[in-house]
Amino acid sequence: MDRICLSSAHRSGSSSTTTTTTSSATNRRGISRSHHTGPACHAVAADDCDAQSLSWETFAEQVSGEWDGVSVTFDPEGCARELPEYYVPQAYRDWDVQLYDWQCQCSMTCDEEGVLCVTRKLMPTVGCEADAIAFTEEARRDFGFDCKNCVFEERGLATRSPGDAIADEKSFDCKAEHILTIGQGERIRMVHLLKRMGPEREWRVQRVEVYVEKRDGPYTGRRELAGCGGGMDPFAKSDALSSDSVMTALGSVRGATGIQYADGRIESVADDWQPAVGDLPDIVGLRKNCWTAFSCHTSSESTVSIHLYAGVICDDGNTMTVSYQHSENGSLVNASLVSLSL
Repeated sequence: MDRICLSSAHRSGSSSTTTTTTSSATNRRGISRSHHTGPACHAVAADDCDAQSLSWETFAEQVSGEWDGVSVTFDPEGCARELPEYYVPQAYRDWDVQLYDWQCQCSMTCDEEGVLCVTRKLMPTVGCEADAIAFTEEARRDFGFDCKNCVFEERGLATRSPGDAIADEKSFDCKAEHILTIGQGERIRMVHLLKRMGPEREWRVQRVEVYVEKRDGPYTGRRELAGCGGGMDPFAKSDALSSDSVMTALGSVRGATGIQYADGRIESVADDWQPAVGDLPDIVGLRKNCWTAFSCHTSSESTVSIHLYAGVICDDGNTMTVSYQHSENGSLVNASLVSLSL
């Protein structure tokens, strides 16, 4: 397969995940600062290497930094899930107060191995106080340099397929992730957690995590846990986007910009690009004008084919950002990262 030179990734390797849960802000792990470097070039023409490195550097500048925001977890039907009880202070439980929104912080930096993403979800006790609070922390390598698993675009958009876990009979869960830019210094990350379910152990969406984030500054490997979610309001109980609204928007696209990956190559999308509406899986509307769609089919040859969409209608109502991925046994077959003018 030809190496990709525009906005794709190239080096093989799996992401690693470390999850830490604690009830005190004192047990923090430090993260060393990394510098932005381009991916290694293997048997690629010099001009293509230059274009690839430039695209990676631009992407790295867009996604790196300290990001604050709010996070909500949704079930497969799009209903918000309450925070786990053991993270909720006793006073809230005593008064039967239901909590759905996490404050979140994301430290993201890029180096020659890909993107290091450290996500913390916080439950402050009072207002914006962040001392002795319950929080979770997850560190993982995302969007590495292997074109079979991820594609990125220099405006800060990215999509990553579940990877080899899909084809591993011993695996029972995995993740797919999308980064959707919605404005200057603002983005939405959507993480699909997939799990084998039912007697046939078919892959299905177990839950969807939506992170609405605002860039707070350059990457520092943040060690303090103070913050108010970037000043963003909780959104778990806001109005959900309807599937009809998504279909109407997709039927009124006036233009498109972005990239698409197919046959081992990346190209700019045509101005009239739009999803084949009739072929879309069932659309699930989420909050914050987000939506998703998922389908999974296993062939007689045991090839697991997954189609996954993540989208958001920007606040101005005139733009929709869409990430689409089609993977077979976890490796990307097709992918698109586009902004649609409505």
